[in-house]
Amino acid sequence: MLKKVLDNIIEYNLIDRDYTVIAGVSGGYDSMVMLHCLMRIKDMIGFDIEVAHINHMIRAEADGDEEFVRRYAESNKLTFSSKRESMDKLAADLKISSEDAGRRIRYSFFNSICDKKEKAVIAVAHNLDDQVETVLLNMMRGSGLNGLTGMRFKSGNIIRPLLSISRSEIEEYAKDNSIDHREDITNRQSIYRRNSIRNKLIPFIEEEYNPNIKKTIFNMSDLITEQMDIIDRVTEENLDRILVGKTESHYILYRDEFNDCDEALRNNILRKIIMDLKGTLDGFERNHLEQFTKTAKAKTGKYMNINNIKVSNIYDKIKIGKEDFLESDKKREIIISTSAPGRYKFGRYEIEISIIDGYSYKKMKNTSYFSLDELGDKIKVRTRRNGDFIYPYGMRGRKKIKDIFIDAKVEKSKRDEIPIITTYSDEIIWIAGFRRSSLYTVKSETKKILRIKIGEKNES
Repeated sequence: MLKKVLDNIIEYNLIDRDYTVIAGVSGGYDSMVMLHCLMRIKDMIGFDIEVAHINHMIRAEADGDEEFVRRYAESNKLTFSSKRESMDKLAADLKISSEDAGRRIRYSFFNSICDKKEKAVIAVAHNLDDQVETVLLNMMRGSGLNGLTGMRFKSGNIIRPLLSISRSEIEEYAKDNSIDHREDITNRQSIYRRNSIRNKLIPFIEEEYNPNIKKTIFNMSDLITEQMDIIDRVTEENLDRILVGKTESHYILYRDEFNDCDEALRNNILRKIIMDLKGTLDGFERNHLEQFTKTAKAKTGKYMNINNIKVSNIYDKIKIGKEDFLESDKKREIIISTSAPGRYKFGRYEIEISIIDGYSYKKMKNTSYFSLDELGDKIKVRTRRNGDFIYPYGMRGRKKIKDIFIDAKVEKSKRDEIPIITTYSDEIIWIAGFRRSSLYTVKSETKKILRIKIGEKNES
């Protein structure tokens, strides 16, 4: 079995020389065998090992497990780190499954250790049986092809050197090498869906239909993984082709080019973007992708928000991003004294006001000037309201702010963020960065000029 582990490390390039391997060790058979194998291999490749343990505080034996792993690590002169956090509490707080909560706690802790190292990977003890259980679990959830690939030998900084090795082989190795372990009795209980698959479904299939079902499913998963590599490459190439720009929080795509893609390709592009933005596809099913696609084909201004991912249809483009703030946070108002020059924060904008003597001034981008002699001692900065209008400079009559935004092709989601500058009595004098009013203009006889400048963070 040790040769299989070494072959996996080499074939899948899991560990390089001079790396630190953060081994996630629970104290059970799988993780203790993984740690034992890594210790025997480390000098062949030239890497260091540190041991990390999570105490989920849900079993009476949990403290004993932690102490067992600590002593084993210290007896082998390995650095040991541990963390105590209840996965049941996190599950209740976030309204997610206990399994999902446990996974989040573990990887958050492992990554916190990994981030302190110059070169490091996280080793977890998932094996062939775990892979089969994962594929069956994903199948019952109705996942796409990605779910049927199961886990990979290497996913980012996470490695699985035991992934092709069965649980029976692991137990035999532990017995032959006198490797002690701690048994989690909850693994025998079918209180979690994964345990039910392990203890009930797989034994039933083995007995009634296919005694080699584990190997069959593992091979199928391996084959689908190869196919998915090709699909992923095609998806990436087409995403690059239709991409306008992206940031950490959103993607912008050419609308017509996206809509012209085949349905399967559109869905794969959406999955890839969601995975990049959220780090998971949990909570996104095929019908959600279909709703996003309908939004992309709808008229300008339509949008759809599902599980904090928002797809907006903006003229000839589509914006897909994380919904960064609640609707209630969009409406805001601040009052500024015109006798108090300085910088004021307004959402993602910065408003700078200053006072200039005399008629002479320099025109600047995103800057507007007003007669302070007439304006009064206070101004407001607020977001738009229904029915807002302005008397645009150089035009007769008034114009609705909504129409100005439409003419300027401002996407609907941003219209509620743009600062509207008004007098204290609520006369609109400037749609910041767009149009100023014909009111309170600077004249040759003006003695005091109020300069208002707007700044905005850059976005793609």
